[in-house]
Amino acid sequence: MCDMSEYGKSEKYLKRLLTDLPPNHSDRSKIYFHLGRVCYFRGEMSHALDYYAQAMELQKSEAAPKKNSFDIARTLHNIANIYSEQKQFGKALEYYEKALAMKRAILPDNPDHPSIATTLSGMSSVYRKQEELDKALELCQLSYEMKKLSLSVDHPSIADSLNALGVIYYEMEDFEQASDCYRKALAIKQTSLPPTHPSISETLNNMGLVYRQKGDYDKALICYTQALEIQQTTLPSDSSDLADTYNYLCKIYSELYDFEKALEMARCRLNILKKNVDEDDEQITSTKIRIDEIIKEINQPTKIRKDPYSIESFF
Repeated sequence: MCDMSEYGKSEKYLKRLLTDLPPNHSDRSKIYFHLGRVCYFRGEMSHALDYYAQAMELQKSEAAPKKNSFDIARTLHNIANIYSEQKQFGKALEYYEKALAMKRAILPDNPDHPSIATTLSGMSSVYRKQEELDKALELCQLSYEMKKLSLSVDHPSIADSLNALGVIYYEMEDFEQASDCYRKALAIKQTSLPPTHPSISETLNNMGLVYRQKGDYDKALICYTQALEIQQTTLPSDSSDLADTYNYLCKIYSELYDFEKALEMARCRLNILKKNVDEDDEQITSTKIRIDEIIKEINQPTKIRKDPYSIESFF
């Protein structure tokens, strides 16, 4: 159910299992692990980290002394994902490297195993966030080639690598390569995942960024709108991913002269930010400034409105 984005049902089911099982049952570590995944996908990083810590403690007690465990390696990888999201990049790389070393020790005869490729992809993401784009691209391409050797062409993990490559190419300002990667990723996701899976909305938003960069605002609007519809179905109402999509929509509506809709999107973003960050956070400040700018545009007579393309977005 978690992989089908039914996070509420997954959490309820897993917690019931945890209550029903005896304290020493071997499945408890797996339940904590999957509860961590549920929280991660819902953006509840601190809760996810707590569950993974409980899973790791049990996994270490289950493994033979000094023996590598694939379960431990998976948990190390997922903890690294959280640190990456929290921008604790040093810790993220530390945990990815531990996971990678353990996986390679367990799989000496299968160096191209998809799980190894996934950890390389995670490391690539950290380097990208640190703006080391050449290193990020090298690891991401390596991960992608490894996955192609062992997975079907329409596997969601292949789509994840294509999406990640698209992000790197976008940040390198190679928009044609980015667009090509995103289109391929979206095609795979739409055939292999449920129609409301958050991963689809992620790629739609990325495609919207490319279209906006190219000045194709109508196509960008379509992508952002479709992404928002998915996120409103599957994510908590205070999700930071929702705030990002409202931000994209605010920008595109401004560029299409629809300042009323731009104002609505900016206010939606502000409401979410107030639930997630301190009142003096830069994101809240810049969003309030943006709202004031849009209100000024709305209050101007149409004939003397400024060109929306000259309005700088503060966020």
